[in-house]
Amino acid sequence: MKLFISLLAFSARRSTASTSTFETGVSCIPCADTTGDCEIKVKVNFFASETGYFEIHGCEGVSPTLHLTVGRTYYFDQSHINNWYHLIGISYEHDGSMEPGSIPGDDECADTLTCPAPMYFQNGEYVGVYSNNANISPIKGDEDFGLDAVEDFFKYPLGNWEDLGPFKVALNFDVAYDQDIFYYCHMHKGMTGRIKLLDADGIMLNEEDTPEIPYEYDVVDTEFDKTCGTFNTTAWQLPNDQCVKNFVCDSEQSSSIFKTCVDAMDCHMMASMTTNAGEGGIQALFCRQMIPHHQNAVNMAKSLLKHGKLEWSCERDDRGEKPVGCRLLPILYDIINGQNRQIQKMQKVLKQLEVEEFSDCKVSYDAPSEDGRFRRITEKLETPNRHLTSVNKKGIACTPCADTTGDCEIKVKVNLFASETGYYEIGGCEGVSPTLHLTVGRTYYFDQSDINNWYHLLGISYEHDGSMEPGSIPGDDECADTLTCPAPMYFQNGEYVGV
Repeated sequence: MKLFISLLAFSARRSTASTSTFETGVSCIPCADTTGDCEIKVKVNFFASETGYFEIHGCEGVSPTLHLTVGRTYYFDQSHINNWYHLIGISYEHDGSMEPGSIPGDDECADTLTCPAPMYFQNGEYVGVYSNNANISPIKGDEDFGLDAVEDFFKYPLGNWEDLGPFKVALNFDVAYDQDIFYYCHMHKGMTGRIKLLDADGIMLNEEDTPEIPYEYDVVDTEFDKTCGTFNTTAWQLPNDQCVKNFVCDSEQSSSIFKTCVDAMDCHMMASMTTNAGEGGIQALFCRQMIPHHQNAVNMAKSLLKHGKLEWSCERDDRGEKPVGCRLLPILYDIINGQNRQIQKMQKVLKQLEVEEFSDCKVSYDAPSEDGRFRRITEKLETPNRHLTSVNKKGIACTPCADTTGDCEIKVKVNLFASETGYYEIGGCEGVSPTLHLTVGRTYYFDQSDINNWYHLLGISYEHDGSMEPGSIPGDDECADTLTCPAPMYFQNGEYVGV
């Protein structure tokens, strides 16, 4: 992108209770009373498990077993906001795939790239080339069934994802296949649901549940977690001999269910983060520490989503302020979806390192006093000063391209270690956040191709953290009327994307 206690820490393993507060695998026949194309409305129930499970409108429970008729077209509608970060896929195996050139067994369709495959839609338009449904697009064999065009959009910021949608997936499974198929999430493992194929008379082509789904649904299985909107916090309610008396100290919140839930979440995290360095090196230690930290963030976000009474409205009030929900809800969804995905990636790292996810240890929660006796630690350290002298020099004057003429390219990156959020570094300049000396009338290209610029889009402004637009300039200037005042010009992949 360019710009013109004694604390015994035992592992927080998942509960093995078998009674679930959410039913799974309940058989369901979408559009059973109609003929023709069938629309299946999909959403994700975040509170059903750690990552959430798919819900299908008109079906009971989560992860229902769908009965779909061979040769009938089904549209999986993912317009509901809970589908963000949960692009649905269709596969021959759990968490697998289904593509035009692959089908288990010997079938000619594999050679012609015309085997059944999902067809992905964005904003009402099919975005692939392959088709086995002439009502959508002319029949054609091809490897492109639209997945590559839409998959990355599900990782975009929530607002952008909404603007780019709605998203749908069409499936016309037109082969008499003698096994079950599956629906699953492209971005979170463990969310597979079964699909039973029916013939035109409604008879199942496969009476057995094969292939198998090799894991149990890890559903929320206690009323406490269900009430909180959390996962695996029931065993960590206070008082608990693993944790301090309380984490939330405000007496006004003593009867709040959210306070009770937060106390359990924090107990879970603190005990879970007390680990041996163990085998696997610092990479394993990092993952063992960060997984429960992320799990706490996800649980807290879910609980606020359940109890916070936040609304999506973003209409500004009389003071020009957006409602709290408008600001908080995208953050909550981002935490739930993004950090759950990161948890699964870190669990994969630990598996790759061939070490266990948990490595518990005992630590003393007492500290020795000067007289040699032990005292209970109750003091709270002062909040560190955020404005102490920095080891990174800031504001040093710098003239980019001082020895050249014509257009000047300024290479930008972010030094993530210079502050809590990081500060900009400019190629050829000293320190961080240098003071740039730029010549009026000369064109400068701020090159943000370095990977550290991700999430740090550079802007130009007349005031700190402000803006600069074609129709605004301090003072009285005619350029404001003609929208020709100086403004940054943004490029993507070498092309200017403005007007």
